[in-house]
Amino acid sequence: MATRERSTRTSFGGGRDRSLDGDLVRRLLDSDLEAFERVYERHSPRVYALCLRMLKSPDLAEEALQDTFWQLWSRPDRFDPERGALITFLFQVARSRCLDRLRFERRRGGDGPAPATSVEIPDLVSPGPTPFQSASFAEDRSRVRGALDAIAPECRDVVVLAYFENLSQSEIASTTATPLGTVKARMRRGLLQLRGLLGGGGES
Repeated sequence: MATRERSTRTSFGGGRDRSLDGDLVRRLLDSDLEAFERVYERHSPRVYALCLRMLKSPDLAEEALQDTFWQLWSRPDRFDPERGALITFLFQVARSRCLDRLRFERRRGGDGPAPATSVEIPDLVSPGPTPFQSASFAEDRSRVRGALDAIAPECRDVVVLAYFENLSQSEIASTTATPLGTVKARMRRGLLQLRGLLGGGGES
């Protein structure tokens, strides 16, 4: 498996990168090991960084990283390019694996860090409840998921990274190789679209 040090900079802001990832995942459907190694080389540093931030242990982060890429290798059909970029999908899988590991450590009586589940919502739109609060996200996941699926893909990627992966706007800009101003614009547009779709007013 390729090492993180060999990785090139990850970007999912451009169509060429999305197209390359799409081609690689299609090859994974045929169990193409070379394609898997290229995906790992492209995206493992960012995924590892997320795991390390959540787990605060290099060993546990490495385990979560391997679990994440094993899931992609064993079930590449679970990635839907119409719903977002590959790196966003990998972040979602990695976050789930990290939370599983944290819960396991707590059941075992370990002293692992608290799971990073709470997110500070930046004041990017007009004051008032966030789109997630308006929809009572904890009680109505399907509605929020449907709204996320309905907004522009480039906005969805930024919103997911901010609210579900706990990345700051600067981290999103670095992770996606996208200018910070563009990240802010996509965040604002995405939140306005969500607010409209979830019944909070604004753009739809």
